Amino acid sequence: MFQLTSVPTGAKVTQDGRLLGYTPLQIQVPRGPASSTFVFSMAGFRHQRLVLANGTDQTRTIVLRRHQRPRAPKPKTKLNKDDVKRLYDAYKKYRHWF
Repeated sequence: MFQLTSVPTGAKVTQDGRLLGYTPLQIQVPRGPASSTFVFSMAGFRHQRLVLANGTDQTRTIVLRRHQRPRAPKPKTKLNKDDVKRLYDAYKKYRHWF
C-alpha cells in the first residue's frame, strides 16, 4: 500500500493517464518486481512525477513547486537633458505641495 500526500494538499494523482484521486491518498498496489509511476498535478503548480517500487509499503510526500510568472518587460524610456531639467524645475516649483 502506498500513502501519498502533497504540499499543498488536494493535488490530482494519476497513473498511466488514469485518475486515482486527490491527495492525501492511499493506494493498494499489487506486490511484484515492477514499479509504479504517479503524476501529481495542481493548477498553478508544476507537475511532479514519482516512481515507486511495488514490493514494499511506502509513505511519500511530494512538495509541488509553483509555476514562475513571466516578468513584465522594463519600459524603454529615454530622457534627454531638456526633459530632466524640466522635471527638476517643476519639482522645485511645486515641492511644497508634497
